[in-house]
Amino acid sequence: MRYAIIPYLLDQSKKVTVSGYPIVRAMLFYYPQDKTVWHIDDEYFFGDDFLVAPVMNSENKRDIYLPEGLWVNFFDGEEIQGPYWLKDFDCPLNEMPVWLRHDAIIPVYAEHVSCTDDMDMSKVLRIKVDKTYKGVRKSVLSGLFKI
Repeated sequence: MRYAIIPYLLDQSKKVTVSGYPIVRAMLFYYPQDKTVWHIDDEYFFGDDFLVAPVMNSENKRDIYLPEGLWVNFFDGEEIQGPYWLKDFDCPLNEMPVWLRHDAIIPVYAEHVSCTDDMDMSKVLRIKVDKTYKGVRKSVLSGLFKI
């Protein structure tokens, strides 16, 4: 998966060199008016569009807070309108709770490579995260993931 999202990381890296903002951002960065995020220190944004909620227990479950807006599960495409708490969210070991902003455009590399030297950046695809997005399990990227 890390090779697939390198184009996203490159785009976000260009943005941070101009803005000075870090790539990894606390939820408070985007939602300072939401008092709930002031107390959440184990969820974060990866760039502008990925909301990441790592599971850090042996039960593979956790509570996840999705702030205001429409959020789309990276793996299965499920949409949830925030603000919303997902209680005891069950996550398989080979996945991670990652949510995308609805209407985000995510650049991805959809071919298998073993090294960044093998990447031809002219082959980057841009995935629109909208009603047609069904998650990486059912997308052009499904063959790149061992899900």
